[in-house]
Amino acid sequence: IQLVGPEINQFIPNPDSAYEAELERWLIEFLQVNGDLVDVVSFHRYPFPREGINQLPSADDLRRASEEWDETIPYVRALIREHTGRDIPIGVTEANSSWAGSSGGETTLDSHLNAIWWGDSLGRMIREGVFMVQQFAIIGQFGLMDNYNPKPIYYVYKMYQGFGEQRLFASSDVDLVSVYAAERADGALTIMLINRSGETQQVPLTIANGPPPGVAQAWLFDAEHAAEPVDDVQLGAESSLELPPDSMLLLVLASE
Repeated sequence: IQLVGPEINQFIPNPDSAYEAELERWLIEFLQVNGDLVDVVSFHRYPFPREGINQLPSADDLRRASEEWDETIPYVRALIREHTGRDIPIGVTEANSSWAGSSGGETTLDSHLNAIWWGDSLGRMIREGVFMVQQFAIIGQFGLMDNYNPKPIYYVYKMYQGFGEQRLFASSDVDLVSVYAAERADGALTIMLINRSGETQQVPLTIANGPPPGVAQAWLFDAEHAAEPVDDVQLGAESSLELPPDSMLLLVLASE
């Protein structure tokens, strides 16, 4: 039996309202009372809407929103250590960009931009070592699909299907471009590049201490490609890549 909690319905680091502070207080008191028993510390996170239930984020706000995971997960981890004296795995047991249903818009739950937000959010949670993540939900307005057809967010999982299991260090200093890397069980180097910008970006890629230069298989998820194989990419120790707007590019470089 694994005990998971406290499942608070929202968590916001560095709270600046009474409601947000109450959510944090609930988590802290749960840890103080149950920290010796709980196996996974869990919470939900929906960054929007920030005001009124019908307010949609702007495209720029949604493109930036995934960056908050770099603060949220370490903040929760620090609270766990402070109030239990140990490290406990973290579970984000509900997440999406919005807690209010929406569809048919540039930044609604069924939009391509929402899928790119989620792709980058998953990458950041993987990098931060989150133990488990559940997107809300499978079917319906918040889901991966309607009754029969996949929505854009579905293809995020198709992209990560080829990603490795062993995390490797990767970082980007290009604004609105993220990079994540992992080694697969077969020794292949997998690199996920995410362009959250609405513009094409030409970016450098440096590989240190990896497989020798060679041809990498490539998969692309953008407005025109539904997590599809595209032309192979020649990778060297130093390369330059063109990333389409609002896209995810997976490169797989096989080991010798």
